[in-house]
Amino acid sequence: MLVVSTAHVWGVAMYFLTAALDAEVWGRREVVYTWGYFWGMNAPWLGVSLAVVWWVLRRELVRLRGGGEAGAVGGKCGVREVEVEVQAGESERHKRD
Repeated sequence: MLVVSTAHVWGVAMYFLTAALDAEVWGRREVVYTWGYFWGMNAPWLGVSLAVVWWVLRRELVRLRGGGEAGAVGGKCGVREVEVEVQAGESERHKRD
């Protein structure tokens, strides 16, 4: 996933860069075409790929550290594990009070 997402980030970045450098080639310069279609329809793909890269790197760092990062249980880095840990912390706090 990391290799594919990194390659996709590179591809989207190159697409944006080449389109910006060849701006005079675009046939229509209306706001809806430039910002709506070009940027608006392509930017989410960059966001998804960056999110996948971030998620994989974070997961691997937690795994390499042996699960020592806050919010990780047993080397896992998922939302469910964080929720379980928060609930466990809250129940212990209520026992002390």
